[in-house]
Amino acid sequence: MWSTILNPKTGGKVSVNTKLGQSILNKYVEQLKGGAGGKSVATVHSVRFDPPVQKEYEELGFHRGEIPLADGSDGYFFYRLSRPGEMPIGQVVQIVPEDEIWTASAAAVAEEERHILDALIETLDSPKHGDLVENVSVSGYRTTGVYVIKNTATPGQKPVLEICALDTEYDEYGHIGKGFSIGPKFPSGYWMDAKFDRASWNSDELEPVGVEIWSKIKPADLVRGSVSYLPDVAFWDYVRPWGVLRFRSESPKKLCTTLKEYKKHHKAHLIKHGGLNLYMDEGEIVYPTYE
Repeated sequence: MWSTILNPKTGGKVSVNTKLGQSILNKYVEQLKGGAGGKSVATVHSVRFDPPVQKEYEELGFHRGEIPLADGSDGYFFYRLSRPGEMPIGQVVQIVPEDEIWTASAAAVAEEERHILDALIETLDSPKHGDLVENVSVSGYRTTGVYVIKNTATPGQKPVLEICALDTEYDEYGHIGKGFSIGPKFPSGYWMDAKFDRASWNSDELEPVGVEIWSKIKPADLVRGSVSYLPDVAFWDYVRPWGVLRFRSESPKKLCTTLKEYKKHHKAHLIKHGGLNLYMDEGEIVYPTYE
């Protein structure tokens, strides 16, 4: 019962051992690899703006004092006053760790960037959920300067589009993550094959697969897959018109059990973030470890 494939024209199942089944399977694989004509990819909005820079301690209301060290050199410490301004009698000096300076600087930069991006989205031509934005003033090294447009409204409410930073939960250079999934709306390759001016993905095969997709997979939905350089490893494919999800597992039944256990184990993450992504990476599904 695991040797059939869905016929997208009729909705019925066809044996993969037949000529029709092989033809359908090959077309799915072609689509996954980008061979199908008219493939849908994300729109990339090219923009230019100067990103905010790190704030110095003076700009954040902190002061720096010097103190002699035992070796005769000058050390320093950061502090702030209980009331802004000069140091009149009665002011209290509060020593702060240096890490607090950098945290405050990062927060100030993020707030300034948020104002820039909120104003910028009003200037874009027909922006939509899932579009990409490339700041060509700074792009050119991997995903530096790349953002994604996301609908941040709660389900059922009027869409609220924001330009958001890429996720870094799986790849520190940035990738499409929370709030997105390949599927009927975003076929495989939708973001990976987008045409940037100067940017590029660090991993050009990394795609999110949302819980709403993988949690519905049943043993009967899977067909036997194969990887030429791993002939002794069992793979199972979840084949759909929008792409192919390839899982490594001993059997379809065991795979579905693994998926259920993964969802149960990460229930807290699912509740907190409203989603739980797996990722297609280098041709097969991987399971991130969420804290």
